[in-house]
Amino acid sequence: VIVFYCAAMRRYKNAIHLRANIYEAGNVVSPFLLGIKSPKIILPIGLDIDSPQASHMIAHEKTHMKRMDNFWRIIGLIVVCIHWFNPVAWVGFGFFLKDMELSCDETTVKVYDSARKKEYAEALLRIAVNGSIAGNVQKKDIAHASFGKSGVRSRILHVMTYQRLPALGIAASIIFILFISVMLLTNPIG
Repeated sequence: VIVFYCAAMRRYKNAIHLRANIYEAGNVVSPFLLGIKSPKIILPIGLDIDSPQASHMIAHEKTHMKRMDNFWRIIGLIVVCIHWFNPVAWVGFGFFLKDMELSCDETTVKVYDSARKKEYAEALLRIAVNGSIAGNVQKKDIAHASFGKSGVRSRILHVMTYQRLPALGIAASIIFILFISVMLLTNPIG
């Protein structure tokens, strides 16, 4: 895990600084967040940083940054490395990564109107179809292999149909969790 992290930091250390913590690099297929302590948003070369699609992707990556998702991803990798022999750990890690992306999409689009949600979905689709948001088709490498059409389809459907959970749903979830917690934390009689 540490070797992979150091290799990624070295690979993108010469990225071109655009503004604040936003950089661009030539060997990038789609935008991503790099680093933990002072994370950088790495964009593909040729992406118009002021375009609506770029603003959506930057907002998405900033959501990852606020939530420290790279830190949690490394924790997940460490858990999978410790439990490398357990298929449940690998399946759980896959769901963890998928849920992280869906949750980040939800957080990003919850303040969007339907037109901006459509732009966001189009940006996701463009990456899936062209291989890059910048329009320069590149061969996908191992780091971007999970960004396939099926994942994008579910993300787009999720973005377009996202609605906040009503207060009743939140209350019911909390009551259910409390009930299960009480049941699991008590000892049986006898």
